[in-house]
Amino acid sequence: MATGTHHYDALVGIQKAIQNLNLDGVLGADPLPSARVYLREFFKFDAALYTLPFVMVSLVPMPELREQTDSRHNQVSYTCLVTIAAPANQGQEIIQGTLRWRQSIEETFDGEQPQEIIDAMGDTVKLRRTEWQPLDVIDLEAFAHKDLFVSAAVVLVVVWKTR
Repeated sequence: MATGTHHYDALVGIQKAIQNLNLDGVLGADPLPSARVYLREFFKFDAALYTLPFVMVSLVPMPELREQTDSRHNQVSYTCLVTIAAPANQGQEIIQGTLRWRQSIEETFDGEQPQEIIDAMGDTVKLRRTEWQPLDVIDLEAFAHKDLFVSAAVVLVVVWKTR
């Protein structure tokens, strides 16, 4: 249900869309339980708070993008971070499951209009599309120093707002 806080509603819609993917193929989450698709203010890993593997949807330290489209509408893009975290495979064999998770999430948001976001935002704005902006496929510092596989991307939720 829409709260009227558009950026928050976008985050909730992304969370629900990822929960509905039933991501599988990663040890310890086959499939990934819905409860392990976290919605948080900012990505920060704390082993006491989160069970690996998981996906976190959060704010990203980037501005929203705003563009006037005509005399009655603005196009606004809400920036959201999607992060996959799993135990690192220090044997360094590529684990197909985490890459499949990333690909599934990309396919869900790359130029699409996920129904979960439409539902979460309600009638307050019109979803135009979502855009996938990849970040590093693997965070080398997290891998080397925290024994974590961390992979992230920005999802832009592009809406039309009536003035």
